[in-house]
Amino acid sequence: MNLETIQLTVGCTVELYCQGQISELKQALNPSSAQLQSMLLDPAVNLLFMQMKRELDTFRSQLEQSQKDLAAWKFTPDRYCLLLTLINELAQDFFL
Repeated sequence: MNLETIQLTVGCTVELYCQGQISELKQALNPSSAQLQSMLLDPAVNLLFMQMKRELDTFRSQLEQSQKDLAAWKFTPDRYCLLLTLINELAQDFFL
């Protein structure tokens, strides 16, 4: 065997090994429905998922409320004009 043949063999072996590792990682990232169902049947995992879902719902409602509060305080052109009118009225009353 010459050096090129050995290098080619080693390269192919490494490539096959990497492809095998990649396919194993893909399978681990995309579990089958049976694996997911068995995980949900585990009471501890199911309890954890339910708790995370409740927390997510709470955070979503808090975010929605914060966005509503922010929108309520946002100055629109109408509110800006009203504010300037009130300031002018107060200034006139103060200087009279």
